[in-house]
Amino acid sequence: MKEKSINREVIGLLALSIITLLLYEIFVPLFKHFIEKIAFIEGLSYYIAVAVTLLIIFLLIPKKKLKQLGISKSNNKENMMHIVLLLLIGGFNIIGLFQQGIAENILYAFVRALYVGIVEELIVRGYIFSAFEIKFDEYKAIIFSSIVFGLFHLINLTQNPVMTVLLQVIYTTMFGIGFSILRVRTKSLLMPILIHSFIDVTCYLSADVSSDITINVLCCTFYCLILGICFLYHYRKNVCSS
Repeated sequence: MKEKSINREVIGLLALSIITLLLYEIFVPLFKHFIEKIAFIEGLSYYIAVAVTLLIIFLLIPKKKLKQLGISKSNNKENMMHIVLLLLIGGFNIIGLFQQGIAENILYAFVRALYVGIVEELIVRGYIFSAFEIKFDEYKAIIFSSIVFGLFHLINLTQNPVMTVLLQVIYTTMFGIGFSILRVRTKSLLMPILIHSFIDVTCYLSADVSSDITINVLCCTFYCLILGICFLYHYRKNVCSS
């Protein structure tokens, strides 16, 4: 009976992650197009579509599972080094800004980055992480949710070369481990959302987003590999010693 209850809970969380993903990937562009067609407000259509989508996504979150999903206050004082090391990932994009210039639509870059940070963290470190934690344990939830996060970026194969996307899968999986461990330590999605948004906005602000493999991309991949391994090592060490 207990196993059936666990399976139902896991299926429910995974179903919510899929619904949220569909809203994230499909509803926003469709609703944006609909707004432009009936209201002729092209400049604001994206922001309205994002606001409505976020409202729907938040209304779908089960109120009894807010704390379990990491929707709570964040305890950051003991994790400042972890936070700083993750923020440094955005530094590789900032270097690119000096080389390529800053995009004209700064508001769009910030809104898009915050929207992506909120929704992707809710899907991966909220629903999927919780589902794996219930079914298996915390360590496997960290590993599996991070792999899912990395594989999620395979969608970029429609726009970018294979090698560029494969490197992206590697480094997003590895810094995903850092995000997952930070979510465990702070018992909140707040810092992963903010750091995720910061990394993305430094990318979206670039005036010339190249799909080529640059030295910045290679350095970022290497940095994230080392970072993910170190985070995982210290996590295992702390768990074994406690």
